[in-house]
Amino acid sequence: MGILDRLFKKDEKELKEIASIEDAETVAKRATAFHEKGDYADAIKYYTQLLNAPQGFVDRYAVLQERGMAFCENGNFNEAERDLEEVLQVLGSDDYGGDISKDSQAMYWLMVARHKGDKKKAMDEFVKL
Repeated sequence: MGILDRLFKKDEKELKEIASIEDAETVAKRATAFHEKGDYADAIKYYTQLLNAPQGFVDRYAVLQERGMAFCENGNFNEAERDLEEVLQVLGSDDYGGDISKDSQAMYWLMVARHKGDKKKAMDEFVKL
């Protein structure tokens, strides 16, 4: 059985709580694998589990960005907008230099969410920044 088979095996015991960095890494691998496979609903479930991990186990804003992108791909545009706005708020804070990069992936996906999945309209708006 290959690694992807193990990651996608539905009857595998699911982690109920992330109690270690190793648990977080396992959940992150599952989230990424489901996201790359196009199974956005399961990816969202694992990203959400990561966001509930103890502080310091994951980069909260990286996970929010990934979950926001998965929400977009899954058609959950309001949820995507919420996650991506939080990411951009942090990136725009003085702690991060106060400047949101025009080539920010989070900014592009926020526009995708605002355009209800229309990536062409989002890109048209994005290149005008």
